[in-house]
Amino acid sequence: MEFRQIDAPPPDVELGFPRQPLKYVTVPPTAGIGPETGVMLFICPWGMAIEDEYIQEKLLPHLAETYNCLAVAANYFGIGVKRRMGQRLIEAPGWRAELARRFGAGLMNLPFDAVFAELVRIGLAELPGDLPLVLQAYPEYQSFGLQPALDHIAVLAAVLRDYPVRHDRIYGFGSSYGGYIACLMLKLMPNSFHAVVENSGFTEALPSEMASMESNVRYWFDGKGIQLCCVPASPWTLRDPASKFFVGPAVLAIRDCTVAAQYAPSRTHLTSYHAEKDGLIPLEAKRRFWAAIGAKLPLRSVTVDDRMIDGRLFKSNAHGMDASLQLMANDGFGGLPPTAADRSSDFSRGSIIEVPAGDRLYRAVYRPDLTVEFSIVPAG
Repeated sequence: MEFRQIDAPPPDVELGFPRQPLKYVTVPPTAGIGPETGVMLFICPWGMAIEDEYIQEKLLPHLAETYNCLAVAANYFGIGVKRRMGQRLIEAPGWRAELARRFGAGLMNLPFDAVFAELVRIGLAELPGDLPLVLQAYPEYQSFGLQPALDHIAVLAAVLRDYPVRHDRIYGFGSSYGGYIACLMLKLMPNSFHAVVENSGFTEALPSEMASMESNVRYWFDGKGIQLCCVPASPWTLRDPASKFFVGPAVLAIRDCTVAAQYAPSRTHLTSYHAEKDGLIPLEAKRRFWAAIGAKLPLRSVTVDDRMIDGRLFKSNAHGMDASLQLMANDGFGGLPPTAADRSSDFSRGSIIEVPAGDRLYRAVYRPDLTVEFSIVPAG
């Protein structure tokens, strides 16, 4: 197992925020990397990260051993938003004054941590939902898929440069938000993956998650002796069309996986699972994605219904099905050809991919030296 980082990761092409080093982990098969070894990207869902014992000790070793692949996972842009990794709690404007009005003027002059000790002392069990603290993860925020997709392409490029793996055995695997990121990658990288398995991925962005400071998005967690209510800091706005941070038509369009024109014909084998009773991402939305991409690549779409709940692979008919990721990989990748039809990739082809989204083109320029450049240019 190796922990690595990309010191100059892909720039934040939309909002221009500074980037921190992009960390990733690689796990080879126990026999080492041989002439048939491929590479598999596991794309973490919300709540997971490469520091997790499950990732390091169970899932990546299983994927590496079972598929003779270098198994890779990354802490992509914004991963800490859902894990509170690298975040700090700050007061929202007016928060202290309103807290003091409700619970005592003495709170106005207390140090930050002492405020919570005093609230516990007076018997408050949780922070009121209309008085959230702000979870600040600057310079990262909720990109909702796009920047994480660029990060994983950059990690794949680094792996292909640094390890002697087969370029015709490149796999992607993601669940929920991770599955969504994988589907966005297929827009920008149509000629590289041999196979992708995605489970319960989003089909479009959730503007409320992006512009969390303007929405009712709230997180609760135990902290400082009290249940804390928090809202993630975000630069996005839904209210100001003149702002460069506006969640406008182009921003939403590039994140919409149901637009057939954004996908190029591809050799990638895609297996896509979705629960019939998914309450977060309706099955009808996933069917629109299947209709959009099904004519562009070999697609196996799986609707999980009550009859398929076996307590092993699928344990519920809700979002994610509480699925076993190891068994899902076995099912999703099983039966496929051992390699792609050829060893070419977007890198070796020197592909220039331009994805139309509103008044913009989201562009990826691949080079045979296994580098890639991302940019946004005006459409037309």
